[in-house]
Amino acid sequence: MLTKLQETIHPSAPLGQKSPYPTSYDRALLYPIERALQRQAMNFSPDLVFHGYDVWHADELLWLDQKGKPVRAYACLVVPASSKYLFESKSVKLYLHSLNKERFSSMDEVNRVISRDLSELVGVKVQVFLSHESFAHLNAVSYENYHCIDGVDIEISRYHRAPELLHVDSHHVVEEKLASHVFKSHCLCTGQPDMGSIFVDYHGHKIHHDSLLAYLVSYSEHAGFAENCIEQIFADLMEITRPHRLHVHGQFTTRGGIRINPYRLSYDRSFDSASLFKQ
Repeated sequence: MLTKLQETIHPSAPLGQKSPYPTSYDRALLYPIERALQRQAMNFSPDLVFHGYDVWHADELLWLDQKGKPVRAYACLVVPASSKYLFESKSVKLYLHSLNKERFSSMDEVNRVISRDLSELVGVKVQVFLSHESFAHLNAVSYENYHCIDGVDIEISRYHRAPELLHVDSHHVVEEKLASHVFKSHCLCTGQPDMGSIFVDYHGHKIHHDSLLAYLVSYSEHAGFAENCIEQIFADLMEITRPHRLHVHGQFTTRGGIRINPYRLSYDRSFDSASLFKQ
């Protein structure tokens, strides 16, 4: 039996189906998924307000120069959380691979093509940043000021999303940055595991670390896209802990050459492109 969230994915979506790799540029490969339908399926309150963006890291972008020589680059795609649609990930992978045999005069031209195609698909401006350098060799984002909660000694018995596990100390208000690197969920379409790190930066009643860890681990059998999971974590923390300020950020491992890093915040903040290639 499909969940309400799974029912938002039309059977024609590429993810979960056998798809031949494209042999030529084809923007029609891109497949949009309506955010509003998914948020309704997650029973979000219409009063819930958040700002943010989805940062996609594509490590396998390749095209040909005018002499037919392959050019490889790394791409970051920044999609506002306010966009009407999100991308279906496999369609983006296929679309980017459709550029493999196309000839372009410059990296700027490739950037313009990708930005145009993606922006037209989701209905808002999608920022595209390309680099010839591997992200792995650039300065890493500094997370040393985040406290990792993975060492908390607790017994885990819940492996389906359980927000009731979250607890706060109502007598203490703190500013705290917490991280966990053991997060796992399952792809909404294929059922394949998605693993990643979750970062929570908040100001409010102190969240019991053992309860937060147990809550995050409870996603182990949960089905949802990376964007869905981060929005659900944000919504649960907002509802249960009532923080003055909240920022939830996920860094998911690469699948198909693409990493998705969703950010959801209780306050508005413009995207800092300078930090893109540090991730």
